[in-house]
Amino acid sequence: MSGFFIFIIFVAMMAYIVCLHATLNKLRAENRPFSSWMIWFGLIPITGWVWLLVAQIKLSNAIKNEFVAAGAMGHKNGAIELAIGLVAVSIAVIVTDFWSGALIADSVLWIMYWVAIYRFNSVLPLFSMPDEETPDVKKIEKKDFNSSVGRFHVKNKKDKSVNKWVSVCFSVLMFIASGIGGLIGRDLTERAMGTGHYAAMHRHEQIAKQMNDAAADLNKKAPMMVDSERRFDGAAAVAENGYVMIYYMTLVSISSTEITINQIANQIDVSSLCEKSKEPFQRGIVYTYIYKGNDGITIGSVDISEKNCPK
Repeated sequence: MSGFFIFIIFVAMMAYIVCLHATLNKLRAENRPFSSWMIWFGLIPITGWVWLLVAQIKLSNAIKNEFVAAGAMGHKNGAIELAIGLVAVSIAVIVTDFWSGALIADSVLWIMYWVAIYRFNSVLPLFSMPDEETPDVKKIEKKDFNSSVGRFHVKNKKDKSVNKWVSVCFSVLMFIASGIGGLIGRDLTERAMGTGHYAAMHRHEQIAKQMNDAAADLNKKAPMMVDSERRFDGAAAVAENGYVMIYYMTLVSISSTEITINQIANQIDVSSLCEKSKEPFQRGIVYTYIYKGNDGITIGSVDISEKNCPK
């Protein structure tokens, strides 16, 4: 993951938490689920992520309670369905080892929840705060109702500095949303056309399967004599950090003390092997021959790849 991408994620999280913090500050103390400053625990790696999932559910429930206490409509359960959905999808992200589909769903739900909280913030507080002149419940006129959240026009002066920060947060949200939209579009295009990351994944899976199939076919024939001196005992395919085909060999009439691995390497016809294995070598596959003496002790191993082939 590039440093720039990490920076963008950090900025987005900062803007998001500022929005949550501002919303918490607009709730009455009795409905506030925790001190508003505690939302900043969300910046702590790993544990902060878990805390945010819990805090979002608590905040949604608090928003609903605030609307109910004020006798206002349009709370839409404080978008708690989105908060719970974020928990479920976040778990799916971990279970699926950060599968791109789960990551996309998580990003979309996060943006939807952020928009919902922004809209609630725009109509809060529903009650006069302690430093205001009027202790009564604010007069709320239903101006417009959105099917997803609900929007109200509040006839009262708001804290301009808080609204300014919320507006900045929403601007950052739109920037992040456009960036995520671009990433989603590129991901879907690469998936459909089999290019980029998906092309590399497909190539890796194809090579790994061919290697595993070849090793399985060879193992069905093992053990078998390659010539009068060498016995093939089995094969294994490794496709993790590169591609390696391992061949286990035994010298049936020579012990491990009678020959060195360099002597064995000098006896291998590399030119002939390169001619027969041209395609596997071009794919980056390395052949590793592990030799044992007739006493069962390993002598050593010889690696042969495209770089050993004559130009």
